[in-house]
Amino acid sequence: MKVLCGRDQLREALTIAASAIPSRTTKPVLEAVLLEAHGNEITISATDLEIAIRYQLTEVQVEREGACLIPAKEATEFIRDLEDEAITLETTKSSVRIHGKEDSCEISLADASEFPEMPIVTEGGGFELPSTVLETLIERTAFAAARESGRFAMNGVRFEVLQDRVRLIATDGRRLSLVEAPLAATGAEFSPVTVPSKAVQQFVRLNNGQNVPVEIRVSSERVSIKTARATIVSRLLEGDFPKYQAVIPREGKNYAECDAKQFAQKLRLVSHLSAPEQPIVRLKFTGSSLALTASSPQRGEARAEMPAVFKGVNDHIAFNPEFVLDGLKICRRETVRIEFSDHASPGKFHLNENHEYVVMPVVNE
Repeated sequence: MKVLCGRDQLREALTIAASAIPSRTTKPVLEAVLLEAHGNEITISATDLEIAIRYQLTEVQVEREGACLIPAKEATEFIRDLEDEAITLETTKSSVRIHGKEDSCEISLADASEFPEMPIVTEGGGFELPSTVLETLIERTAFAAARESGRFAMNGVRFEVLQDRVRLIATDGRRLSLVEAPLAATGAEFSPVTVPSKAVQQFVRLNNGQNVPVEIRVSSERVSIKTARATIVSRLLEGDFPKYQAVIPREGKNYAECDAKQFAQKLRLVSHLSAPEQPIVRLKFTGSSLALTASSPQRGEARAEMPAVFKGVNDHIAFNPEFVLDGLKICRRETVRIEFSDHASPGKFHLNENHEYVVMPVVNE
């Protein structure tokens, strides 16, 4: 194999593909990336056996076709610090030579026959979205997914296609985020599936604000997220996803509206004095204001006030401030609306259009 390509383009491609490499593994072959040169492009692939990434690089000159398995860390670091804008990759039987005009290195190749077969999803249902829309949907849900390894079915984002729209849901049992977006064309139907958090977060990093078409395809065991250049294939999470519809309050007896940025600022302010082992901020509403308080025996007490519009009969509720702040970070409205039935019922935050964020209250004060 012999290929000529731009340093920056190759460095970006290697970095994207190598993000699928596990941080710790007992299989050295998984620390490598597979380079395949055919026609006028290179395909770079990596996997941790749960998630696989393939990235196509087309701005290249292939002088000799072939494939090789390169240790990702060494290749990426050398190319990162190479000054030449154009570089050449040329393989022998046991190594690959990477060089510019003056500087070069030779890296020993891994055994390509040991590299796992890269999965492809060709059957099943699916749909298409602009990548910026999918990125937004993921950013507004994935943060609420469970992080504890034992939660299994909640360690990811639920995907549902409902006639002319797609819905994403994530929950850790203490808060839940649900968001919807319309589909320009109804995709092929598939049963709801749960995609691991790592897979959707990889897509967000990979897309990085680009606005390109993306195809999501689902089979019985895997999901594929594909753009023009990159494809992420991941195993689906098994287990029963919580019956989230029963958790979302239909309409609260009490509701309040306030400035979203000021609410976040006041919430952060008083939370500094909450107990670290169980952070709690209490919200108490009047007709025109909101008082926020937090206290702990070790730290002391804090109080803040701000304007708010409140209507209802139950004027107080308490939350873990970290959960509420997580939601406010992705709020794009100037005002946030909070609904709740009483101090022991879930609070529903309206953060964005077609977006509901539900947080369980803290009642064992």
